[in-house]
Amino acid sequence: MPATDTLSRHDAAHLLRRTGFGGSDGELTALTGMTRRAAVDAAMGFSTSDAIPEGPDVGVPGWVNNESQWEAQGDAIEWWIQRMADLANPTSVPGSIPAVAGSLPIYEKLALFWHEHFSCAQDKIFDFPELWDQVRMFRRMAMGNFDALVRATAVHPAMLVFLDNQSNVASGIQENFAR
Repeated sequence: MPATDTLSRHDAAHLLRRTGFGGSDGELTALTGMTRRAAVDAAMGFSTSDAIPEGPDVGVPGWVNNESQWEAQGDAIEWWIQRMADLANPTSVPGSIPAVAGSLPIYEKLALFWHEHFSCAQDKIFDFPELWDQVRMFRRMAMGNFDALVRATAVHPAMLVFLDNQSNVASGIQENFAR
């Protein structure tokens, strides 16, 4: 479909599910009737002609450093689900594009995607602050250069522990990274 076609309410709902976690009635109404190009620019938070802003860094919530890693994991899940539920979808392209994105749902959606794609498990790493730092990295680099994201992921401490890098020696190379 041409980028100049207008969005139906059904199309707007689909767009907000793909770029975030769905939309409110008001957000759907705001996007309905826009051209496809304008609606995508609005949902992404910037225009295709703009430089892609770096994802937001949400910092380190206090529960990240909880002595109980399993409590921290539960708190992280609750925090992340609440964050995804609370993020509002943009319904118009901002006038000036910041170098770093604010709280756009697309960055959380992609952080979740990259977190699942480059899997690391708390039950193997036992270092929740490193896992949290990895998710922060995914959020910041979510829509940037893929090569840079893969390189940063490959040398991130959480990934190195997950891939058993500590037991990797020249005389007996393990192949976890190749998998």
